[in-house]
Amino acid sequence: EAIREQHMKYRKPRFAMYELERMSIRMLQKTCRKLHIQIPSTVVEKQELIQLIQESQKVDIITTPKPVEYQKSLLQHMSIKELKHCMNDMAGVFFDPIDVIEKNDMIDI
Repeated sequence: EAIREQHMKYRKPRFAMYELERMSIRMLQKTCRKLHIQIPSTVVEKQELIQLIQESQKVDIITTPKPVEYQKSLLQHMSIKELKHCMNDMAGVFFDPIDVIEKNDMIDI
């Protein structure tokens, strides 16, 4: 555990783009301070802060698909075939059929 902590100490933080986009301006500013990124007084917009973090080279931006969100009521009205399609093809959610007995089990995943 100590070796892992030592290794992680020097690793760049990793963010998916959608994570930065979901952060509040205050949280982005806090992230900049933590990473010792100077925020020019001209930077006031959220997108400018995100760009500043990206261009700093102090974080790794990882490529991930944007999360897919559905209302539970919509999922409950889908057929099992439609649910499987949404889960596998749209959201990248896979499951072991042994763990899924009923439609609600799929929805709860």
